[in-house]
Amino acid sequence: MVRITLTSLGLALLLGAEVVRAEPVLVRAQTLGALRVPITHSAPAEVLSLNDTDISAEITARIVAIPVQVGVTVDAGEVLMELDCRDYALRARRAEADLLAARAHESLASQQLQRAETLAREQHMSADVLDQRRSELEAAAAVTAARQVDTDVARTNVERCVLRSPFRAVVVERVAGLGELANPGSPLLRVKDLDAVEVSAQIIPTDAGGLRQGRSITLHHLGRDYPLRLERVVPTIDTHTRTLEARLRFTGEAALIGASGRLRWESPRQGIPSSLIVRRGERLGVFTLREGNAVFVAVPGALEGRPAEVDLPATTLIITEGRFAVRDGDPVVRSE
Repeated sequence: MVRITLTSLGLALLLGAEVVRAEPVLVRAQTLGALRVPITHSAPAEVLSLNDTDISAEITARIVAIPVQVGVTVDAGEVLMELDCRDYALRARRAEADLLAARAHESLASQQLQRAETLAREQHMSADVLDQRRSELEAAAAVTAARQVDTDVARTNVERCVLRSPFRAVVVERVAGLGELANPGSPLLRVKDLDAVEVSAQIIPTDAGGLRQGRSITLHHLGRDYPLRLERVVPTIDTHTRTLEARLRFTGEAALIGASGRLRWESPRQGIPSSLIVRRGERLGVFTLREGNAVFVAVPGALEGRPAEVDLPATTLIITEGRFAVRDGDPVVRSE
């Protein structure tokens, strides 16, 4: 008898719970068309110089002058450093002298060939001697060509005694000082290109398509927005961050190289505010009002704290108040 009584009591409690659960929840709702807002995406971004370059020596020589300091802006071709060029200047003079001697020898060989050809026509010189004169001229011409190469190399080395900026840049580091011996390949100065500048942003793969079609793309840095245009999205995913890299260019005033901020852009489509997105189990979505019931609609690709696109008619009623108190299928009453 006691067991029957307890069972009956449990059944009554269960039925009572069902009755309580079945009581309609008071909610407020608005149409999706009235709730839609622009979807703004963002991602971390940084301003980079495409040419962050170490200026190195191409010859071995001692540093005799450094007319620039860290932080100065230099134009393309402006002198950055001067090396002791006395040895290379002497080598260039010697190469030029050797070239003059070679040209004189070639000229003599040419004159001898002309005289030999004249004598051969008059049958006063044998064919063997004529061939010898031709061979001497060819050898002299080859020596002249070699001396010309030596002279060009020597002159080039003299030009390398002066290191110039390859582009408009800012000097960011002086590696070597006056009196030091510069060796080929050793970095002496570090400069950054001021004109070849891009913004690098790390975006999640699902945002790539929206960025390509995005509007009002800007870099937000220190309270300012710098307009940008998308150049490319690198088609590889970083194995550590699981993000894609996007590269962009400034369309107007540029932020300083090294500045970091947030890349922002608007999706061409509108979506539902992030505050109306709720989680049920492992899914994110919104609660709609249909025939007196709360119906949960999952939103693929939705992220907490971000507006999301909802593929529903604009007349769909979205529960705006009371959404946290209902479950899928619960009866609700709409409050006006």
